[in-house]
Amino acid sequence: MINIDAGLAAQQQRRTPRHLKAGMENFSIHAGIAMDSLYEDIQRTTIRKGPRYVRGAMAEIPYEETEGILDEGREFATDLINRANLTADYEFQGSVPLNIHIQTASDLDILFIDTRVLLVQKPYKKIYSNSKPLISVKDAIKDLRRKSLLRCSYIHNMSIEDNAKSIKVCSPNLSKEIDIVPACWWDTVEYQSSLSKHERGIAILNIKNDELIKNLPFKHIFLVNQKDSSCQGSIKKLIRLLKNIKVDSSNSNKIELSSFDIASLVFSMEDSMLKNKKDFELLAELYNYMVFLRNNPNFAKNIETPDKTRRIFDNPTKFQSLNFLMNDLINLSEQLVGMENMDTTRVRESLATMRG
Repeated sequence: MINIDAGLAAQQQRRTPRHLKAGMENFSIHAGIAMDSLYEDIQRTTIRKGPRYVRGAMAEIPYEETEGILDEGREFATDLINRANLTADYEFQGSVPLNIHIQTASDLDILFIDTRVLLVQKPYKKIYSNSKPLISVKDAIKDLRRKSLLRCSYIHNMSIEDNAKSIKVCSPNLSKEIDIVPACWWDTVEYQSSLSKHERGIAILNIKNDELIKNLPFKHIFLVNQKDSSCQGSIKKLIRLLKNIKVDSSNSNKIELSSFDIASLVFSMEDSMLKNKKDFELLAELYNYMVFLRNNPNFAKNIETPDKTRRIFDNPTKFQSLNFLMNDLINLSEQLVGMENMDTTRVRESLATMRG
């Protein structure tokens, strides 16, 4: 269940520029940081609260704020590599580089990729050196992790959370939390053939069970960007909407779906549902899709991630989370048109013709 008034207040807080959150009200004058003109326009021109919440939830965080997050990440990563003497590259993954984050102080995932070692998928499509690395893949990632932890422990007032796959850090000098994700490159067969960056994978280490986990974060970003571009930005609007609903829901603590899961869910919608649609037409399509998933659980359980590496709802908890998210979206849609528990076709038609 979404409380619209509370949701609007929380939404505005999430979008408050970072320099204002820090109490530096005049900072934008000197740094040239633009205010959130898109969101302000929505608040000014959309009269009713429900449509205002939906349109605000769909809106992207201003470019200047997103670039500020990434610039801070670049500075942090470069400093850590140099001061911890890491033999590593760094790359961003997750919501911020994909532009589906919903707050100005969004957490940032940074992959620190050890370049001393390499995993290669067989059958080999290109020639690799036969020389054996001086350190194993797991030991290299553990070494990178140890050096990163040591360096961060020297930084005054830095809070460190040592997790199974990453190290979460925050300090008064950072406007957000940063996840340090130790990793190495994984050259997939597709990457070996094309040398396209989005086909190159990475491997991370779960230190709890000493298991290497391979994934394709750049392929995920590439595929979502590609489909979003062909659908006039519709995919990212709906991802942001569902992420806002998740955090504003009275069932928020029960919705155990990651940003990756939510993005994958929206990606699974047919192009015809997404192309050439206005905001409330998109909401109508999403509402219709959620009703379909609720009524066809076996179909929902078999939806795959964009990179085809796994099913999205690969455990019972995630599927239950999907039910909570679906019900919140359906309830919000019915609130907007004043048709709680009414015929779904009428709700969809009313949403599609809504103008705010």
